[in-house]
Amino acid sequence: FAERIGDRAEITMYVYNQDIATFEEFIDHTIDKYDYYVITPHFGLEPIVQARALKALKRIPNRKLIILDNWPRSLQGHYGAVYQDMSTDIYDGLQKALDDLRKYEKLNVVILPNSLYGSLIMAGVERFCTDNDIKVEYNYEINAEMMKRGNVYLMLNGQLGLGLVEIARMAKLQGLEIGKDIGIISYNDSYLSEIILGGLTTVSTDFEQMGRLAAKMVLSNDFQKIKCDFKLIRRKTF
Repeated sequence: FAERIGDRAEITMYVYNQDIATFEEFIDHTIDKYDYYVITPHFGLEPIVQARALKALKRIPNRKLIILDNWPRSLQGHYGAVYQDMSTDIYDGLQKALDDLRKYEKLNVVILPNSLYGSLIMAGVERFCTDNDIKVEYNYEINAEMMKRGNVYLMLNGQLGLGLVEIARMAKLQGLEIGKDIGIISYNDSYLSEIILGGLTTVSTDFEQMGRLAAKMVLSNDFQKIKCDFKLIRRKTF
């Protein structure tokens, strides 16, 4: 985003860490202060939290608002949005890996408590596995019993989560070679994915594209709602 904007605008960043009260405070203090508001609306999925988030977002005029990453469909209006569709995207991403997934005995989905959109992603995974006759198991904790040769592990908590570290540790203890005896796929890509475990295979929305498109809307003042590309990035772990 900053690269595409260049020197044509000043950028101020506010980080609210998914805390609705902090977000509301930011809106209170900055309303009408900026020409544009580019917001990633990531909040707890409890109805009361979602209602508060929607109310806060409605305070920003449509002509100034661009939503990134998670698009709350209940927010009406002609604002801009560059978003991913978690349930549909994971289906399409896994479809690109179908031939290799068939070489494994089972797909293990590892979802730990801090996965905000785990339920949405799992819906897409379930549909994919049903449509393609892939055996799947959902794991809400990591233990030695789940580590088996011939399995592939889809990590929904990102490449820096403790879950990935624990999977790698257990694989080493059991003498399982990652990328050969077992496979690992992580949800969401980053520059670190190129380094971790010699190269971490990911399924991910295109965050660079997301930033460029949002900046383009600011510079052109032409607001649209655009779904980002989603891709499978193959590296050593799968």
